[in-house]
Amino acid sequence: AAGPGAGGVPGYRAPFELLMAPAPASCTMAISAPHLKPISFIMKLSPCFTLEEFIFSETCTRSGIDNMPTESIVANLRITAAGMEKVRVALGNRPIHITSGYRCEALEKILCQKDFVRWCGVRGKKASDPAAWNAYFAGKAHPKGYSADFVCRSFGTPEQIVAAIRKTDIRFDQLIMEGNWVHISFAPDMRMQAMSATFDNGTPSFQALA
Repeated sequence: AAGPGAGGVPGYRAPFELLMAPAPASCTMAISAPHLKPISFIMKLSPCFTLEEFIFSETCTRSGIDNMPTESIVANLRITAAGMEKVRVALGNRPIHITSGYRCEALEKILCQKDFVRWCGVRGKKASDPAAWNAYFAGKAHPKGYSADFVCRSFGTPEQIVAAIRKTDIRFDQLIMEGNWVHISFAPDMRMQAMSATFDNGTPSFQALA
């Protein structure tokens, strides 16, 4: 299932049959770097997931942020989509809705502002220091294209989804119950970290799952 709209294309909603077809030239968005080929946002990353649903962001649409990834990040998104195919099978091949996939740096700054402040506090760093942001950002999986936040309401709650994934042989880096959704990362470290997150006025804290 594909999410509505696409980063940088306000109000766009692709019909299902268009998402399943090869992207026409008119649906190709160019990357600004001259050495990169244009990338179509209507692109299948895997049998059940498209690039569009991994880059769509209502925040980007409202703010006019271009959330189009580079080719190297699209390659990482293919790895993530392949992992999500396994998750889909584990959940009985039920439809999965990606609530957040790839995030450019501008988007990450907006969505992770409170977590960044928490991160700085734990490490004794000043949130106003650009070096602190650079260190924080370097460890984030969403901007690298390695993670996805998702729901599968026809299967169950985030707790039930996480439990089902942990019963399989699916390899992941992080698997987190976050509020009403699940976060999963397929970053190369593959640490198999399973956690839950609680939020205090939007600031998250994390606990390892037994």
